[in-house]
Amino acid sequence: MIQLENANLKLTISKLGTEIKSLIYKPQQRECMWQADPAIWGRTAPILFPIVGQVRDNHYKCNAQSYNMTQHGFARDCEFIVVSEHSDAVTLELIQNETTLKKYPFQFSLSITYRIISQKAEVSYKVTNPSSTETLPFSIGAHPGFACPFDNESYFEDYDLVFEQCESANRIEFSDGLLTCSITKDYLNNSAKIPINRSLFKDDALIFKQLKSKTVSIKHRYSNRELKLHFDGFLYLGIWTQPKQPGNFICLEPWYGITDSKNSSDEFSEKEGRQTLAPNQTFKAHFAIEVI
Repeated sequence: MIQLENANLKLTISKLGTEIKSLIYKPQQRECMWQADPAIWGRTAPILFPIVGQVRDNHYKCNAQSYNMTQHGFARDCEFIVVSEHSDAVTLELIQNETTLKKYPFQFSLSITYRIISQKAEVSYKVTNPSSTETLPFSIGAHPGFACPFDNESYFEDYDLVFEQCESANRIEFSDGLLTCSITKDYLNNSAKIPINRSLFKDDALIFKQLKSKTVSIKHRYSNRELKLHFDGFLYLGIWTQPKQPGNFICLEPWYGITDSKNSSDEFSEKEGRQTLAPNQTFKAHFAIEVI
């Protein structure tokens, strides 16, 4: 495990999947991350690469060849290598290997930098296409699960999701892990707040596209305690918890990419929300977790 620490935060990261395992807000000795109960949801903050969600029937085509790819891709199960480490920042990297090439026939470099500054943990993604001839298609996203409630004295339903701006946005609907033919449903009507309750997730995640807001918070209704996700630039935001086996967490998920629809093409190059990198080019994105 790798640990970064300052006066406010203690961040623990695993080399396996570069997954955040713990984020402690030291003034309150408060654990901000879900602690991965395998009976409910056995992960804490997986990285989603080179797909977000699913490809239809867990396979896709590229250059007339078929490949298998399971939900959210393979990066979350790969061992990353530390390429730079300091007391307040660390960078880890994954590059293609024999195993990844069997699932995803592209050269790539994926590096993730974690940095703590005051009360923020910043996460930066860098995807590089090292090929001199071939375009690199990919999706990338985050899936951090945050502890909710914040303590043993409050309840899941004592919290709100609060956006930076009032939003009028449709919820993208899906079932069995796939979009329902791009159907959307009226959801936010000039509102900045969603009261949290488990019935929100009876039809699985809330998914929004191109929100105006650059932040969303999990906010305790009866105090000033808050956990804020900064996600400027990301195309989609997913919000999820496990509805069937309830746990004390909620995921705020910024994505560049989205799951397939039930009538998607099998061609990887046609995936909705995919990013493409020309030869020798680099893609960058970042988000931050702020504890208040």
